[in-house]
Amino acid sequence: MKYFYNLEEEEDQMLAPDICAAHGKWIKGERLEVLLYNKQVGTGSKPHRHPEEQFIYILKGRVKAKIEDQQKIASPGEIIYIPSQAIHSVEATDEEDLVYFTAKDIVQNISESSPDQ
Repeated sequence: MKYFYNLEEEEDQMLAPDICAAHGKWIKGERLEVLLYNKQVGTGSKPHRHPEEQFIYILKGRVKAKIEDQQKIASPGEIIYIPSQAIHSVEATDEEDLVYFTAKDIVQNISESSPDQ
């Protein structure tokens, strides 16, 4: 079993092209995955939901995040919490590319989720 990783050595992948413009690198464990992702200026995710709860830590850029009926522009150093099944979207602002680190449980793959579920 592998216990040590270097994100720079992992393959860069698209998250879920039908929902989100993010790409980056991730590592999956048995119950949790961690991801380092990038979104280009002005790109983001469509409103969607998934059974996984998720934390997003902003490293670079600013993000317009909407979770259910709350919206905020978050900056580096801030953390966004997305509860399980909450409808949400995350979009890089027009100022610079967004880089964020996220962690979520892996109940179901995000590409299998939709706003209707």
